[in-house]
Amino acid sequence: MIVSIDVEVKTRKVVEDPKLSLKQFARYYDSTLNGKETILRGSKYPGNYIPKYYEIARTIIVDTFASNFGDYDLYFDEFKRHSDRLKKESLPFDTKTDDYKNRHFSAMALEKFATLKRVIIPILERYVLNSNLKNRRQAIFIREVKIGAMSDILLYDEIGNQIGLLKFNFTQSKLKEHEAQLSLHVLHTFFSQVKQLNLKPRHCIFVDVYSAKIFNAERASGIEDTANYSCMEIKSKWPTIIKQ
Repeated sequence: MIVSIDVEVKTRKVVEDPKLSLKQFARYYDSTLNGKETILRGSKYPGNYIPKYYEIARTIIVDTFASNFGDYDLYFDEFKRHSDRLKKESLPFDTKTDDYKNRHFSAMALEKFATLKRVIIPILERYVLNSNLKNRRQAIFIREVKIGAMSDILLYDEIGNQIGLLKFNFTQSKLKEHEAQLSLHVLHTFFSQVKQLNLKPRHCIFVDVYSAKIFNAERASGIEDTANYSCMEIKSKWPTIIKQ
């Protein structure tokens, strides 16, 4: 008797056309040759696992700011309270699990963010803030490279016109200024070309939480050339990247 056995074969996804996240693209330009290959390989052959260590913190901060409640001091008290809560919630879990890491890293990020009141409140006073977290798939093509282009918050004036954007970076590794500027260039270009909005560069803001630094697109010089160079190089290298 012949017995038929179906065997499930797992195949690794291959992204045929150049596609990077915003963070990968920002890091690409100044990476070593090996670093660039690692970025491209991870983008071309993405795994199923995507770390979300700071997403709880991101959601809490964005939702709080989007409430546009007038007492800004309370915002930062809330961030500290949520940080303490997440630290306690993480304790029952093994430190190697996402249940622990997602709570622990977000708690640390919220704790750090709570110290930024002096530099963040002027932003809150200047704009009406709306969440953009539902649009996680926003992206733009630059020189045939698809790049993620989701800002965290959209900035409006008092009569309801979008005039800017806000992006947070929570990673603890040292951020180079050109990484912030490349990110802002991509985001500004997305709203210009895809949304047909002429956002002034000074209203396009990037906050690096752990360094407590704030950047805006107005400070960028020659960043478009840098972005175009990276995209042309990525496009040319993409076919040569193979799975290891």
